[in-house]
Amino acid sequence: MASYAPERGLQAREVCGGNYKLSKSILEVAGFDSADLEDVFNVLRSQGACCDCEVLYNVAESSRLKAEYRKRQAHGTEAKQKHGETQ
Repeated sequence: MASYAPERGLQAREVCGGNYKLSKSILEVAGFDSADLEDVFNVLRSQGACCDCEVLYNVAESSRLKAEYRKRQAHGTEAKQKHGETQ
């Protein structure tokens, strides 16, 4: 079953590809240049975020992914989605 981002209506939610592709695109739109991006990703890695989903799991104070993780954990299902997997 596909997972949808409510703020986007019926458009399917992006899934993590095991890299910073989504984070990079967001930061570039915000005006960060390549030197800035390198610094940002070094900080993210130091905080335990090695890909887009880890940014949300480990760095963001709260996120829908974190809430879904806790819900799956409480129900005894596999807690963390694998890269490229949708709900």
